[in-house]
Amino acid sequence: MVARFEEDRVRGKDGSIHIADVETGQTTLVATDPWANISSASWSHDSAWLAIALAHPDNVNLQIHLYEVATGTLTPVTSPMFSSESPAFDRKGEYLYFATGRNFSPRYGSIERTWIYTDADVIMAVPLREDVANPLLPKSDEVSWKKDDEDKDKEQSSGEEGEEDAAADLGAVATLAGSWSGEAWSEGGENRLPVTLVLTVENDTVSGTVEAMGESGAISDVEWNADPARLTFIATIIGQRHRVVLLREESDEFEGTWSNLDTGASGLIELEKEEAASEEDGEEAEKKDDEKEPIKIDLEGFEGRAFALPIDPGSLGNLRVNDKNQLLYLRGSTIEIFDLHEKKEEDRKPKTVVSNAAAVFELSPDGSKILTITNPGSDTSPIGMGIADAKASSKVERFDTAGLAGAINPREEWRQIFTDSWRHFRDWFYDANMHGVDWRGVYDHYAAMLPDAVNREDVGFLIAEMISELNVGHAYYRG
Repeated sequence: MVARFEEDRVRGKDGSIHIADVETGQTTLVATDPWANISSASWSHDSAWLAIALAHPDNVNLQIHLYEVATGTLTPVTSPMFSSESPAFDRKGEYLYFATGRNFSPRYGSIERTWIYTDADVIMAVPLREDVANPLLPKSDEVSWKKDDEDKDKEQSSGEEGEEDAAADLGAVATLAGSWSGEAWSEGGENRLPVTLVLTVENDTVSGTVEAMGESGAISDVEWNADPARLTFIATIIGQRHRVVLLREESDEFEGTWSNLDTGASGLIELEKEEAASEEDGEEAEKKDDEKEPIKIDLEGFEGRAFALPIDPGSLGNLRVNDKNQLLYLRGSTIEIFDLHEKKEEDRKPKTVVSNAAAVFELSPDGSKILTITNPGSDTSPIGMGIADAKASSKVERFDTAGLAGAINPREEWRQIFTDSWRHFRDWFYDANMHGVDWRGVYDHYAAMLPDAVNREDVGFLIAEMISELNVGHAYYRG
């Protein structure tokens, strides 16, 4: 079930997908999966389109479909030749992401001469309109030459004056104030950690806070040198002190080094100043949010515009887009993040958000937080639920569920569980004749034993025995 504004998406056990108006109670059938699959889905940012994955009736491969709410039109936009699932609209109405099994690297099995296909999933992005560019295409390095030497001399002269002014700006302590964001990494290391430095200047005194690895704290021992423009300070991260030296060669950029005073580790750091949002910008942003410019989708040639993202193939799924328009997805039990709009190609690599998560996570409506299950399958730590920021290198904050307690009557629950199991087969068994079994009589026979059950395992035994009366394969019981 995926909520969006005044409407909600409702799934039926028969594979049907409905849109329900929560105010009027009116429901509209969107589609019915021919194989009764539970479809993944995503709303566009303006709630005008719903993207869903439905199985093809012949080969069962999943296809991405787009449903236009205004017209009630459902259009398949991917071929059934490859299974495609987990569609996710971005938050600007420019791209649709989806996972698809299109990577083939077969190898022989260890026991028999059989081809094994693993890590088949890749993630693709589709520009929703023909005028939306593919940001991964190579950029042209062509330059144009100016023929007017006089203009060139003037530009050079003004450029020298500008350089002097820029040099003065670099040393002006007041220009440090603001938010600086970037990455830090160990020398020779590949893993880059996001870092945010917020500086304030009062009476020519610099102070601030730094956020990294999910923690934030005030900086200390701050020193500012105007010529050359250099900022040094001590940052305490996870209880360890780091000395940071930043050189300012551009007005909006810092490059420098960091060293861990406790362990001796060291590395590099790059920061870029974020543009401060003016009051007018804020009003304009609110206006745009209120207006919610309608999304436009060019359905013709949709799949032909798709391109693969530079993400290693694997077992991928559960695609979501956060508040910064970055793509989150699951690789096994690890939540990763990818930014299609990263400026530097070398930085356009997937990063880990949370490792050792469950095989599913949920994103908050505003896209800033994720809800996940922590420590699944751990022998030392109990399974719990936690919330983390929807960004790289997040720290999961577990919340206490001890207060979610209530009084129950186990025997009443056991009868309900038993009855629901019986109803499930009554309503969904492939043979309406129930293999000739008196299914009501079977219920009465085994329900009579419920008062003798002393624990949940006894109830499970009765359910399994009841199912066995149908004498059918692949009717498994777990619970």
